[in-house]
Amino acid sequence: MRTTHLLALVLALAAAGAATSAAAATQVREDAAMASANCQAALPAYEGLIRKRPLGVFNEGSSSAFVTCGFPGKRDRVVYSFYISAENTTNARVDIDCTLVHRWGLPGSPAQYLPKRIHLIPNGSGGPTWRSVFENDNIPFAMASVSCNLPPGTGLNYLENWYLEDIGN
Repeated sequence: MRTTHLLALVLALAAAGAATSAAAATQVREDAAMASANCQAALPAYEGLIRKRPLGVFNEGSSSAFVTCGFPGKRDRVVYSFYISAENTTNARVDIDCTLVHRWGLPGSPAQYLPKRIHLIPNGSGGPTWRSVFENDNIPFAMASVSCNLPPGTGLNYLENWYLEDIGN
């Protein structure tokens, strides 16, 4: 009987220790920002094509234009996923090519370039997600920006990133 109580005590302490470790873990958080606040034409030549609307940044010209967007967040954050929302306002299927650019460390350290193509149906919306588990050998991302080539009649609505935050005990 004493062995049974001792075993029960050991199991209870192990469970309590496991619960404490899990409670001290990180919390998943999300940052989101409107593209109109975080995106701009990549070159002065594209300024005349890009319009910043309250709900996004759109190419209202007759040729493709590049925009660059910075994701919200802090420099030392451990980010595991980035997402951009794109919109097609035309009656034709279009593709938007985007490249996520990020790096760990100080300026001058090597950058990583992770391209994706967004396939949008007529008058549709959607977007790509860059996940560290798939695109970055399961190494968390650092701060990042994205560059997108917007065909006429397309735009970006908002940006999101998911990260882990230490919340203590």
